[in-house]
Amino acid sequence: MSFVNSFVSRCRYLLAGIAVACFASSAFAGGPPPPPGSGPGSFPEIRGSYTGTLNGQDIGCTAPAVDSSESIPFTVVIDTQSNNSFWGTATAADEPGNPASFSGLVDMAGVVTGGWSDANSSGAFTGTLNGNTLSLNIVGTDFGYPTGPGTCQILDNAVVSRSGAINPGVTAGITVTTPATTLASVRGTTRILDQRFGVIRNSDFAGLGVSPVASGFMVQTGSSAGNDFGFPFGFWGSFSRTESEDDFVSTAFDSSRYNFLVGGDFSPREGLVMGLALGYETQDTDTFFNAGGQDSDGYTVVPYMALTVGERSSLDLAFGYSDINTKQFRTAAATRISSSVDSERYFVSGNYTSSQDYGNWHMTGQLGALWAKDTQDAFTESDGTLNTRRSFKVGQWRIGGEAAYAWGAFEPYARATFQYDFTRTSVAFAPGVATPKFDQTDVLAGFGVRYFADNGISGSLEYSTVLGRENYSEDTLQFLIRAEF
Repeated sequence: MSFVNSFVSRCRYLLAGIAVACFASSAFAGGPPPPPGSGPGSFPEIRGSYTGTLNGQDIGCTAPAVDSSESIPFTVVIDTQSNNSFWGTATAADEPGNPASFSGLVDMAGVVTGGWSDANSSGAFTGTLNGNTLSLNIVGTDFGYPTGPGTCQILDNAVVSRSGAINPGVTAGITVTTPATTLASVRGTTRILDQRFGVIRNSDFAGLGVSPVASGFMVQTGSSAGNDFGFPFGFWGSFSRTESEDDFVSTAFDSSRYNFLVGGDFSPREGLVMGLALGYETQDTDTFFNAGGQDSDGYTVVPYMALTVGERSSLDLAFGYSDINTKQFRTAAATRISSSVDSERYFVSGNYTSSQDYGNWHMTGQLGALWAKDTQDAFTESDGTLNTRRSFKVGQWRIGGEAAYAWGAFEPYARATFQYDFTRTSVAFAPGVATPKFDQTDVLAGFGVRYFADNGISGSLEYSTVLGRENYSEDTLQFLIRAEF
């Protein structure tokens, strides 16, 4: 009975992964329509820092002599958005120490509604978001004005504009391309590591006499690192090429990225792998929106580990740091304007994986997350334009599955992963500039083959593509080989 219970439990994980993979695969043909409120793809991107003027009136005060009107500087910061909901703070110049907190909703037409409160007052607001301009009508009650008991009715209106808005045609290219290129770079690096973990997980399944100890990972229990290898080591190398393209008029670019990654790992105890990877990447990008281009070079270091959880499940975790230099140019009035930018990137990736065998078939489900932050130093372009220090963040939830088939020394496989951006720094565009939709979801689909020799050599070759993002495509070919000692 315990065997049956264990088998049923493992199947639940497996079936969940298969179901997700099937759902994700439906996106290959366009996929299901996004659900209502699926994020900036359906609702306007409202996050940002806005400044402008508040025209205010306090009327109907308990002490009529207190009734007044004023026109003062006003700042609105909206730092959080989830689908059509947003949150932030607002500060008037006459009360800098008493910011109001607010939350609201924005519909697909840019109509906003919500409520607000500060230490002395509360109320509601309505308004519209038109590009980078936010117009608000604010009502409420002030319970602490002027200084004693009594109330005033608040009737305010404000017009504020989002700062940092850019016109891509006259902007350094890295400001526009970084959100997409950061995600593509980190996704490529972590996918190579996942390819490495796939070779580890499946080496015993291939049935070729490849010891899971020799692979540095205990796929199944029942043997220990000390039986055959006192301190097993493995070294591996990989190469990948990624072609990405954005064809939206305001953000159009075409990029080729090459990534070289080498690593070594060992198994200090049963069921645990620890390793370190070192990488070099180079990227060549044509930025059509500003008649320019970018050439980037960077170095990466990634400590990683993987741990078995039960007989057929595992956890893996990787932390990474990249140091990147980008040389770029744009063209304005037939003049070439150049600059050089240094940036640092931190990222973390983790996955929970569970698998089950059916004859020669090996089915895997996976749940994971990825987060990265890219910070660019301030730089000055050759025409004297100063670009301030900027940071970009991106984070994804990922859930998917894989089906593999053992065929002699080879294991062909296909996989699909649904990915959701739970955070992504967006670029604010100036009024009159076409704004992309900032899709939050995509599907990473791929197929490949793994190879397991009986002399400790293993490897894999994979092609993958990103589907479901409007005006954006990404295709990657990657190869990995490993030797065990």
